[in-house]
Amino acid sequence: MSVNKNRSNTIYLNQLITNIPVRRKIVDHNDRDKFEWNQWQSATKSINNVEVSPKEKHVRNLILGTFRLEGSRLFWTMMTRINIESHSIITWKFCYIIHRLLRDGHQNVGY
Repeated sequence: MSVNKNRSNTIYLNQLITNIPVRRKIVDHNDRDKFEWNQWQSATKSINNVEVSPKEKHVRNLILGTFRLEGSRLFWTMMTRINIESHSIITWKFCYIIHRLLRDGHQNVGY
């Protein structure tokens, strides 16, 4: 699954997220791909260099993702792809998202 096949910086989902164990069985692989893609979009839309607070719907989607996977391994795998130190606003938003995940996310997020 790719964003756009004509672009040179195409993100392939299989390259983005590999070997992530899903604790709950997701019956259909299409559902899992859609879930992972939605998580990636929520992460990139909430952690960007625009000087506004992250939208609540994107933060909520990331929090619900921790409950679906019973942890935050997918989130941390996605964060390795984002250059957090590149901009002070990105760093602030990353810290804000981490705070919200620790406070409102699944109990295994802190481990």
